[in-house]
Amino acid sequence: GRLDWDVGELERAQPELRDLIAEVPLDTAALTQLGAILCVERDGAAASHILEPALLAHANDARLWNSMGIARMTERSLSEAARAFKRALQLAPRLSEAANNLGQLERLRGRPELALIAFRWAVRLEASNAGAASSALAAAQESAHSDAQHLRALHAVWSRRYGDAARREM
Repeated sequence: GRLDWDVGELERAQPELRDLIAEVPLDTAALTQLGAILCVERDGAAASHILEPALLAHANDARLWNSMGIARMTERSLSEAARAFKRALQLAPRLSEAANNLGQLERLRGRPELALIAFRWAVRLEASNAGAASSALAAAQESAHSDAQHLRALHAVWSRRYGDAARREM
C-alpha cells in the first residue's frame, strides 16, 4: 500500500493501512499515517492505541513520539502530549513539526509566551513553515508580555523545561 494519502482519500486509506499493519505490525510509516488519519477524524484514543506498540518497539523514533503527541493532544491529554513532544524534540531537536506542535499545545494551554518561543524555534528550523510563522504572530498578539526582556526570561524557563535541545536550537 502507498502512504501518501490525500484528505479526500481517508476513507479508502484506513482499511488499506490496517491490512498493511496486519502484515507488518510494527511498520512505523503505516502506523504513523494511520495515527494521523485517526487524529484528523478526531479519534485520538484510537490513534494512541495504534501508536503505543510501535513506541515500545521503536522508543527512539522522534516522528512516532511527535505523532503520539498529536494523538494525546487530540484526546485532550495535554500533559501526556507535552511529554511526547518533549521526547520527540530530545531525540530530534531539528524536527520542526514537533516544535510547531509543542507551540500549538502551549497555546491551547493558554501560554502564548511559551507558544511563541516554540513557534519561533519551528520557523528557525524550517523557514518555509508558514503554519508556524502564522502561529508565532498570533501567539505574539495574544501575549501581553512580548518585550525582549520578558521573552529572554521565558526562553530561560523554556530551556529548563525542554532541556539542552531547546538551548542549542534557539
